[in-house]
Amino acid sequence: KKCGDGLSTLGEAASKSSECIKVCEIPAVSNGESYPPTGYSVPEAATITLSCNSDYDLEYNQRDEVKCANQLPKCYRRCTVVAPAYVSNGLKEVVVGNSLISKFRSQFALWR
Repeated sequence: KKCGDGLSTLGEAASKSSECIKVCEIPAVSNGESYPPTGYSVPEAATITLSCNSDYDLEYNQRDEVKCANQLPKCYRRCTVVAPAYVSNGLKEVVVGNSLISKFRSQFALWR
């Protein structure tokens, strides 16, 4: 084999050991998709663009462009949080699971 441990080539036509690099196979994205698509082998530092299906969003504070070597963010179903009709005290946080969904500061906020 022309490549050492942990190294591979992007194509079968590669014939030189100088073409050996660290590659990453793009994992599946639950409730979404990636570009390049799932299953493609890319250089480990390649940028992958993620998109979530309709009614889904990337987990809180994640970008839609990530490096293949990183664990891919997850897509979660978008949910509607019903808040009290009247909020009169300062800082409010709405947390669903472990994710901060909305944060706002208001003295008199009317929610509909």
